[in-house]
Amino acid sequence: KEHAELTARIAELKGILGSKEKVEEIIESELKEIKAKFSTPRRSVILDEEDVTTADEDLVPNNLSVVVLSANGYIKRMPVATFQAQNRGTRGKQGAKIKEDDVVDQFVVCNDHDTLLFFTDEGVAYRAKAFTVPE
Repeated sequence: KEHAELTARIAELKGILGSKEKVEEIIESELKEIKAKFSTPRRSVILDEEDVTTADEDLVPNNLSVVVLSANGYIKRMPVATFQAQNRGTRGKQGAKIKEDDVVDQFVVCNDHDTLLFFTDEGVAYRAKAFTVPE
């Protein structure tokens, strides 16, 4: 009896393997069972490229910088690492390299994503992100 059952099972499996349609039917039915058992609705949203916007701020690292304004009206941004502490008996590192006849009037330590406000003599205020100030 067991031998007859095994022989019938072997013949059935050989028939399945011999027919491409039967194999695909079995795979499809098993995948539908798996989907019914384990499927969950999608949690993420796929956006078109037109819907995605990247700001300049997202592409610039938020490093600590020094913004220097000279007496002649020149402005530049430098990394804080440009300025090093001076030890006794040394000249230190020249941080703000400016023209000979110009001197540093003001400086601000800020992050690159911070907003700087500039006020004119007429009382008009302008704003700019610190990373837009040239180095």
